Amino acid sequence: VILKPSHGRRILSGESNAGFSPEAAYIFNKQLEEADFLIINRIDELSDEQIDELVKLLAERLPQTPVLKISAKSGLGMQQLLDTVNQSVKHNGDPFGTRILELDYDRYAQGEADLGWLNANLKITAAEPIVLDDLLLEIMERLKQAFEDKQVETAHLKIIGTGPGFYAVANLVDREAPVELSLASQAELESFELIINARVAIDPDSLKYLVRTTVDAVCHQQQLTASFGDIQSFQPGRPVPTHRIAEVP
Repeated sequence: VILKPSHGRRILSGESNAGFSPEAAYIFNKQLEEADFLIINRIDELSDEQIDELVKLLAERLPQTPVLKISAKSGLGMQQLLDTVNQSVKHNGDPFGTRILELDYDRYAQGEADLGWLNANLKITAAEPIVLDDLLLEIMERLKQAFEDKQVETAHLKIIGTGPGFYAVANLVDREAPVELSLASQAELESFELIINARVAIDPDSLKYLVRTTVDAVCHQQQLTASFGDIQSFQPGRPVPTHRIAEVP
């Protein structure tokens, strides 16, 4: 299980302003509990003190679960991760993938429903070429501010921009993180498509409204035309397992 440092620290330390409901934190903790080993990613963005704090919090919660520290961006710790994944058993001889959890499905469902999910696609046209990367960052910064104004937590926000032969991606991973252009296109285009994917601790209708009004405001300011296509905004329903493994064969 890969741990996002910012969310992980706030939930594990029991901060009152962690940004998520107790039910959403329940899902987080159950995911950790199921792991054969835990991965702290993005350590290139953390100080030694912050890394040590996370390792300590995980050791207090799950003392028998190994913790790996990696940076997927720089490659630090990736060889240790590959070596661990390639093992068929843990160091104590137990096989991987044999932990069976007791789950409160009603509580799990409420935790899922506390996040609004959104998938949207739209086409943007301009009278003259504009810088695709700059537009993605502007929309992302405006959305981040809109969520901050509503005091809601961003679990995940991604905007993908595509044009003929070009591809760009902007990300926001939580309210405390900076907006990132994880893949630059360095393209200037008159017409392109955007795909917006979001998970935010707000109801789906409000999430849809904020995304549409923010994109429209940016486009109006820059004299662009935004034509929204399919927009899906929803809350996941209650999981209803058909079968449940009760014990390891």
